[in-house]
Amino acid sequence: MKAIFRAFFILTLLPFAASAQNTVLRGQVVFEGSFEPASGYRIAVVQGDFRAEQSATREGTFSFGNLPSGLCNIRVSSPDGNSFKVLHEQMLNGVKPLELIIEVERPRTELNEVSVSAQAFKTTEETPLSIKNINWSEMQRMPGATLDISKAIQSFPGVLPKSSFGYNISIRGGASSENAYRMDGIDLPTINHFSIQGASGGAVSLLNMDFIQGAALYSGAFPSSMSNVLSGALELDLRQARSDRPGVRMTLGATDVGATLEIPLKGRSGLMVSARNSFSQHYFKLFNIPVLPTYQDAQFKYYTRIGDHADLTVLGVGGWDSYRVYKEGRGSDALLYNVGYIPEGQQSTEVLGVRYRRFYSNGVQSLVVSHDRITNDADKFVGNTNDEADRQLRYRSYEDRTRMRFDRVWDIENRKFTLGGSLEAVLLGVNMWALKGSLAGVDTNDLQSTLGYTQAGLFTSYAQTSQNGRGTLNLGLRMDASNFNLSMVNPLA
Repeated sequence: MKAIFRAFFILTLLPFAASAQNTVLRGQVVFEGSFEPASGYRIAVVQGDFRAEQSATREGTFSFGNLPSGLCNIRVSSPDGNSFKVLHEQMLNGVKPLELIIEVERPRTELNEVSVSAQAFKTTEETPLSIKNINWSEMQRMPGATLDISKAIQSFPGVLPKSSFGYNISIRGGASSENAYRMDGIDLPTINHFSIQGASGGAVSLLNMDFIQGAALYSGAFPSSMSNVLSGALELDLRQARSDRPGVRMTLGATDVGATLEIPLKGRSGLMVSARNSFSQHYFKLFNIPVLPTYQDAQFKYYTRIGDHADLTVLGVGGWDSYRVYKEGRGSDALLYNVGYIPEGQQSTEVLGVRYRRFYSNGVQSLVVSHDRITNDADKFVGNTNDEADRQLRYRSYEDRTRMRFDRVWDIENRKFTLGGSLEAVLLGVNMWALKGSLAGVDTNDLQSTLGYTQAGLFTSYAQTSQNGRGTLNLGLRMDASNFNLSMVNPLA
């Protein structure tokens, strides 16, 4: 017993011992869009009275050692000192090195004089005002977030806090189905477990926050590359796997336990894999709640650099949910009533996507191909007997979407031009059998339906910034067509 206590005591102190160790920071500074190395840029690490500084190599790389652990600010400045970028509240710890790819704007030159002004907040030409950026450290310590990205963004301006009747994410008062989600450029149908079909709400986040480097929330002025967005859009940037050695991170959340595995591969490649399993059903038993939800999810990211001018990202996300009634609970009137009519079922969300990017001196082109599938099954039996003769409800539905998007960006001096297109194939299916009681008797509802359609879109945008950087002109155009019905075939109708 004493040996077990000592082992538990040592394991408890390990995180604190690790946090006291000196930490490592390394990465690369590149120009936005082209991913060309930004040699000669100065990188400074500031933490209270501590300051360490060095210049990026010819390849744009940098490496710091013996840094104090904790939160720090990283300042990246151009060789002439006229432009700089600050990464706020980056977490340093002795368990693993912090590896970053820092994108900086290419200096605008005119008459041998560099004139660049630094912005307090990162903005884009399309969305100068309606964008909010947040990094991993802010999301981790946000009150009530509990390692949940969907709860973290509910404190953003324009986002409706959690309502008493659901978990839908509502931005600027719009419906949850009017939002769009992207992770490393790959579209996601939802970001939550137990989401309602056709919406994006849910009780628990589907995504592992250990993967996320930062998030950008659009509450207006959406980029033209996004289709079917009316209320808001959330773009998630994932971090890279560690490059020194394999590592494992264990996480204990409010309702689940999980593990994240990072594996460096040959060349400039890395793999991250995570899995989580819930234990919320045990909480619900203690409070005699009639429904016991259970969920599992898995996520992986494979990233590789192909030469110096291309990269490839493969991303997978899966979530599997189930809920059953608590028939063994204490027999209160409320429990017996709810157990009598609440169905049992399973839901699943699966996403697999690939993004290929090719970098040029004047911009970047990208190709994204992905497939996502959502299923929703439910059953109900009289007396919860699971006997086919007592069946009251049988519900099966699915939604498949195969997406492809291509775009090319030209970024020359103070002008930026984007041209691209998208194609999406959708397949929906519903199979439902149910008994419905009425004053006249009992009716049988039997519905079997499938629907498939294709939609395509073309988009373009042009942005130009004034020489002094104080004015920006942005023009965007998008046209979509679908064979859902005749009125949607012509994008000009």
